[in-house]
Amino acid sequence: DDSRILNAYEIAFDPLDGSSNLDVNIPTGTIFGISPYNSSKPFSSKGRSLIAAGYTIYSSSVEFILSLGPSGSDGCAGFTLDPTLLYDFKKHQNSNIADCFILSRPNMKCPENGPYYSLNDGREPDWPDG
Repeated sequence: DDSRILNAYEIAFDPLDGSSNLDVNIPTGTIFGISPYNSSKPFSSKGRSLIAAGYTIYSSSVEFILSLGPSGSDGCAGFTLDPTLLYDFKKHQNSNIADCFILSRPNMKCPENGPYYSLNDGREPDWPDG
């Protein structure tokens, strides 16, 4: 049944997160999350049910970070845009040429402890007690 495949996932994204930073030349980015589709309650999945998530940051370099696994897995990797490398799609029945991202940070992990933490407290009223 094709409808089962077409409705398997949903994606939420912010195409220009940090757009208020543009006028002061601070990096901006794109963030996204992919989760299972629930026809009775779209976009209601918990963060732990994400299939994949990531972001791209636009600054003096362009970085793309992708996570395909649960927290602590080897499923998170960083890629850096290298505009000096071009991929020729002509060899693959297409006539486009594109810049390439190279794997620059495989197996990224957050340290268990660190001197700083950061969060967006805009949704603090929705946080559970404790």
